Amino acid sequence: MAQSVLTYSGNAALPYMGDKASDVLPANVERVVGSVGILEVRPDVYMLTVDGNNLAVFTGVQSTLVIDSGASHCDDVVKAINSIAKAPVRYIVLTGPSADRVGCSGPLRDAGERMPAAYIQQTGAEIIGHENTASRMAEQTGLPSTAGAPEDMYTRSTLGFAVNDQSIQVISMPAAHTDGDSVVLLRRADVVVTGDVFDVTRFPVIDIEHGGSIQGEIDALNRLLTDLVVPSTPKWEGRYGTLVIPARGRLSNQTDIVLYRDMITVIRDRISALIAEGKSLAEVQAADPTRGYAPRFGSQTEPWTTSEFVAAVYASLTADSPAKRKGG
Repeated sequence: MAQSVLTYSGNAALPYMGDKASDVLPANVERVVGSVGILEVRPDVYMLTVDGNNLAVFTGVQSTLVIDSGASHCDDVVKAINSIAKAPVRYIVLTGPSADRVGCSGPLRDAGERMPAAYIQQTGAEIIGHENTASRMAEQTGLPSTAGAPEDMYTRSTLGFAVNDQSIQVISMPAAHTDGDSVVLLRRADVVVTGDVFDVTRFPVIDIEHGGSIQGEIDALNRLLTDLVVPSTPKWEGRYGTLVIPARGRLSNQTDIVLYRDMITVIRDRISALIAEGKSLAEVQAADPTRGYAPRFGSQTEPWTTSEFVAAVYASLTADSPAKRKGG
């Protein structure tokens, strides 16, 4: 079988130069299968996009690993994965409980198969996720009937395993978007899949009802920056460094996460200062704490408006102690 070959431009490029990920990062030009976009970001590592939601696929001679599933066009998702897979889908990792992450996990599971072993009786691929992801899925109404919950659940800070000689780390990011968030590191490929912790297209969704918090979101982004995402060196942005597959939006890198983290930190500090002055939520909303950022990340329409984001940050901060609100 012919080996995948990445095509690179001859010159390094600064972030945001061009409209395609391949203009600024080492990735092949995107192709489409049905309603699913496919972008090879490293050899045998792909970012798939369906209805704006990203999932990741890592394939090799033994197994195919899928990270998240999208929420719609499940038949097209299965077809797209089959078009690039070198082996059956054996593992599905869910980074969180939202419909955008889990909606097609059932059909993906059913289309896959377990690693052959005499003691394994189940059929279909193995779904992996944090215990809280399974709990939150059980609580939610309105999840697609095609959503399959994790069967292999972890509770410690990190779950590690190997697929196709690649070390995989599934890392818990507690109390960020929800209390069931994970990010996934493909160590040898140097690719991180963030789930809803990092969304290039909008302000982060802080799901207070399901254990999310603004400080947990900032802590998760800081963890990505300090432990998992390596910048290109020297500082001139080129074709190296960790590649980041966000929940939505273009393929990203360390610079994108720094800018996103700084933006959220500024907004948190503005709202915290207004709370310290005794402002109500209505007064905080009127003070426009997202100014300067709303044109890029905000929205006036559902499913996640700027007003809802500010309300979630306000609720998160007022539920914490003053000492926690001063946390970095």
